[in-house]
Amino acid sequence: MILSWQIAKRRIARKETPGVIASWSLVLMDGALLLVVMALLWAPITAWLTALLAPWAFYAALFVIFFVPIQAVLINAAIWAVFSRSQDNDTPNT
Repeated sequence: MILSWQIAKRRIARKETPGVIASWSLVLMDGALLLVVMALLWAPITAWLTALLAPWAFYAALFVIFFVPIQAVLINAAIWAVFSRSQDNDTPNT
């Protein structure tokens, strides 16, 4: 999200319209970076949660810790990819 957001803001400021591959490759890069971070955190978090929580709470915690951030990052990155490809290059209200 940070990578695509920063590059998209610079492109919008320069009034540059990138191609499909140039804009959406940043979303893929954000996803890959997030995958690496989540893979590094998987073992310690699941070990800690398994020791502390009941099975239903374990799955609820995994949902909140892993699924929700992944969705937030990828949706935000996709929004910035769309804004950077828009023809009028209006900056979003964020």
